[in-house]
Amino acid sequence: MGKFNGNGNRDSTLIQDHPQLPKWIQDEIHDKTPQKRIPERLSEKHHVSIRFSFNLTLFSLRSVERIIKEHNLKTVRRPGLTQLEQTSAILTLAEEDPLSRWGARKYKEKLENRGVLVPRDLVSSVLATANPEANEQRRPGAEKVHKKGLHSSGPDEEWCFDGHEKISGPMGISVYGGNDKFSRVELLLKALRSARKSSVPPALYLKLLIVNFIGIPIQTTTDMGSETHILAALQSSLRQSASPLDLQKVPAHQSVKSVYNITRERAWRPLYHDELANVRWFYDNGKIEAGYHPLDAVHHIACLTSPTRDVSIFVWAKAVQFCLDRHMEEHNRHRIRKQKNSCLPTGGRPIDFYQRPQEFGGRKQLIPVDMAVVDRLIKEHTPDDLEQMASTTEMEEVCQLAFKAIGAPEVSARNGWDVFRAMIAYISSN
Repeated sequence: MGKFNGNGNRDSTLIQDHPQLPKWIQDEIHDKTPQKRIPERLSEKHHVSIRFSFNLTLFSLRSVERIIKEHNLKTVRRPGLTQLEQTSAILTLAEEDPLSRWGARKYKEKLENRGVLVPRDLVSSVLATANPEANEQRRPGAEKVHKKGLHSSGPDEEWCFDGHEKISGPMGISVYGGNDKFSRVELLLKALRSARKSSVPPALYLKLLIVNFIGIPIQTTTDMGSETHILAALQSSLRQSASPLDLQKVPAHQSVKSVYNITRERAWRPLYHDELANVRWFYDNGKIEAGYHPLDAVHHIACLTSPTRDVSIFVWAKAVQFCLDRHMEEHNRHRIRKQKNSCLPTGGRPIDFYQRPQEFGGRKQLIPVDMAVVDRLIKEHTPDDLEQMASTTEMEEVCQLAFKAIGAPEVSARNGWDVFRAMIAYISSN
């Protein structure tokens, strides 16, 4: 161990002991971790010692501040960009919001997730100057408030599921989602051809959630659709075999009207209003630019019946999933303002509520299950066409082949129709 000099630092510096320390600190800044929590987080994740002998602080907030300054790490106050470059980044991002529904906070968070740190005041100023009408329309007005508050004792007490079909009609794509009641963490968002199939809820519940979390919640909640019956039976069976909780006193599943599935319903509105509505805008406007006229009966029938419909759904499902994945990441790291009358945790991020519930008055409720049993259930309840977007297996294979042939590019709303045209050109020439 190195000896201390007058100001309490070792001769053998923290950087020599941990060469990756500046990068780790930058990652935490991008992850929107409060600076005062960075020493604790790095101790947990990378075993950077917080305390040294004689209870003297080795790695503290002061250490973080010094490393940020000495290594020119990017922060909101020191973004490493000129104001012109920051403004350009804001305006470039604005191209992804053609309906002008994002506020300054959402812009700031989206830019942070892309490694661009911009002060919120600058975002507000740029948006107000670039589009004053849209800025005025975003002013908060009267909001509907549920008369009853939501209660939960901790993460994994209750997972809430539902399907979303607002883009199903025009685009042929549904979304199935699930979130945790206590933390509001988005656990699952999946683009599918149809969320109404009875095989969808149980397959996603088993394959994407239980496998990832190695356990089940105390209770699941869905609406009253017939497609949820198998999920309810699986949840009840698994919990009965893994937990002593009485199913009569604490049901493993509850089916409610959609309006009472509040946790999931509250999550749909910002997802559609802020994200999927923009995807649909790019979809609709791209069709028109491509020469498709929705009021022309011949064009409409051709679009719905020809193989191009399958290619369109295949491509735009990838664009929707790209949007969903980004939304999950942003939502789970979005800071929920402090609300003194809320019965659920506030004043932090959903991911923090989920991972460290004890700091917010909760406790983990996940019930471990026998994964050998889960693996068997996955084989029984996962159909081969679960993630198939084309109408037939043969057409799905054609789409997959064409997509690989054009380089399997990352598909977003901005390039969806370009990818579509490239695939159609490949299919037509082969």
